[in-house]
Amino acid sequence: MKSILLTLLCVSQITYAAQIVVSGACSKTPLLKESLSFNGEISAGEFTVESFKKFSVPFEGSVAHVASIYNSPMSLDAMEVISDTKLRSHGWCFSINGVLAEKYPNEVTIKNTDTVHWFYGYASYDSGVWSGMCQPTNDIQPAQFCD
Repeated sequence: MKSILLTLLCVSQITYAAQIVVSGACSKTPLLKESLSFNGEISAGEFTVESFKKFSVPFEGSVAHVASIYNSPMSLDAMEVISDTKLRSHGWCFSINGVLAEKYPNEVTIKNTDTVHWFYGYASYDSGVWSGMCQPTNDIQPAQFCD
């Protein structure tokens, strides 16, 4: 009986923390991989902003979107022109537990057991047609970002 009570006490002492991971344009090795605990539920956007502030990560954005992390290119500087008819538009995407989030970060609720992974991704444009939303940029490592 004592061992059951001791086990229950130990289990009740376990604290969980959500994990934030940031992968850049040029390497599969994360630029950031940290954990942060919170009470209850929180939006992925709130968790991201709180994590970036706690771990001193330079960023531009809000709980609703992220435009730049670690001074990454954004806006026109994030466009990769391939030819007269082809380009790639790069920006920050995120997944929760490995599943691409198709909502804004402030619209997705996470728990202390979740992993929020921000990665620099791209969509391709070819002769008027967009394709491939949030393909990881570090799969192609474009020279304009990685040299």
